[in-house]
Amino acid sequence: MDQKEGVILLTTNLSPSSPEETRALIQADNGRVLAELSQNLKEPGPYYIGKGKLEELKALIQSLDPDLVLVNDDLKGFQLRNLERELDIQVMDRTHLILDIFASRARTKQAKLQVLLAQLTYGKSRLIGSYSLSKAGGGIGTRGPGEQKLELDRRKIDRQIHQIQSRLDEIKSQRQEQLKQRKKSQVPLVSFVGYTNAGKSTMMNALLGQESDKRVFVKDMVFATLDTSLRSVKLLDKRPVILADTVGFISDLPETLMEAFQSTLDELKNSSALVHVLDGQSESLQKDYMETLKILKNLDLMDIPRLTVFNKIDRPDMRPQVIQPRPDKLLFYSALNDPVEKLEEALVDLLGDQWVQGEIFFSFQDQGLLNQALKDYPQAQVSYNEKGSLLKGEFLREDMEKWTGGKQ
Repeated sequence: MDQKEGVILLTTNLSPSSPEETRALIQADNGRVLAELSQNLKEPGPYYIGKGKLEELKALIQSLDPDLVLVNDDLKGFQLRNLERELDIQVMDRTHLILDIFASRARTKQAKLQVLLAQLTYGKSRLIGSYSLSKAGGGIGTRGPGEQKLELDRRKIDRQIHQIQSRLDEIKSQRQEQLKQRKKSQVPLVSFVGYTNAGKSTMMNALLGQESDKRVFVKDMVFATLDTSLRSVKLLDKRPVILADTVGFISDLPETLMEAFQSTLDELKNSSALVHVLDGQSESLQKDYMETLKILKNLDLMDIPRLTVFNKIDRPDMRPQVIQPRPDKLLFYSALNDPVEKLEEALVDLLGDQWVQGEIFFSFQDQGLLNQALKDYPQAQVSYNEKGSLLKGEFLREDMEKWTGGKQ
């Protein structure tokens, strides 16, 4: 839309994210906050908020004539319907807003299917019969399944969800095959992770240099990157690596999105190393850090070597207080102003101890393991004797330890 939609933002002490974060989300979805209302609640009621606050909200709507009301929390289906009937205006909750942003950002077939899956899963209990999908035209909250889905019953929606999941399974199988080929090439995968809009894409572009055909999309807004972008580059030690730009995290990322994007997030498990990028100027630095660690822990990624980078540090006096728990490998950096060699040196150091030269012995009873090792490391040299086979070459430390039982 050319014109931003006017939004009244409703927050409570039960809201999972700060008003500042939600205002950024609204702006990312081409909206503008006309006014904010807040209330302390012990527990949400039929209208989520109390009757007094509801009357105050009605008066504000009458005065400002907004396009919608945004509740900075997740609403149950009956709360959403009650509010819309009482206010006679579109009402959205936080998850609906994030789904809408994802729908506008998705570019690849996989991302579009994942977003649609999340929207339909969410819509089974909330969007059916709601004001937001009944109104005509575009704007915030109207992307995705749309009003044509209103007449679909739960069975038809379940059928469509099943079809989408089947198509995503096909894409997952294709990507797994690509991952197998990548492992055979012995090129390490370095994935950039962190809070949305922390500067992951800008940092990746710094490593890619001026090759315009390789540079990834950058924009100063939340969730600018949805589709995982892979790029090959050589670092200071001349060894090639593959860089992966990933979707940004946010506090309490909706469960429907986490489930829909699970296969994409699972690909992070194939990373040789993670670069956790933090916005060094963020007022919620500690919270952003802990939110990302929580997601990494839930995805079982905490054992992957990790470099934590305080980005957007343009002057020495801007260095923030170090976060807790303090990471093992820490770098203060400005992707826009610091020499890229500073980042490359840190990555070379991070990756340096993951590859080791060595020999692995396989008995004749372990020929299946030997065959797998030769598939994964085609450059390795094998020799045979009366006791078995000896494989010489450069291996990932984790594989070397697995095959030798930690004895090298």
